[in-house]
Amino acid sequence: MGDPIVNSIAKLVYNTRVHLRMDQRTVAGLACVSPKFLSQLENAKAALSLDKVLQVLNVLGLRVSPLNSSRIKLGEIVQTTRKAQTLDQVVAASLCGVSPKFLSQLENGKSSVRLDKVMAVLNGLGIKLKQENLST
Repeated sequence: MGDPIVNSIAKLVYNTRVHLRMDQRTVAGLACVSPKFLSQLENAKAALSLDKVLQVLNVLGLRVSPLNSSRIKLGEIVQTTRKAQTLDQVVAASLCGVSPKFLSQLENGKSSVRLDKVMAVLNGLGIKLKQENLST
């Protein structure tokens, strides 16, 4: 169920937290998110704020590019890929299952975009994620 990439991120967060022997309350406090948010993330609830997901990844020393790029950089990657495929925003949004307004906001670096919608755009445009561990 759900997006397989969101599920992978959830599993990655959980496994890393357990490996580091940190409880949810500690990680949540360090990431400035609620324990409820962290629990939702670890249980692959897709409708989560990308900014908050990135805060958790950062605390755990994880990088999932291009998600960890600045919002502007991520927007540029999305826009460049869309244009390389000669898609306008309306067509690309339709193909990705998001609104043109959301796609525009993502491309322009709006904060607090939802992880599930970002993943829909990345998947729809064929942008692959790459996980790196920064804690070594």
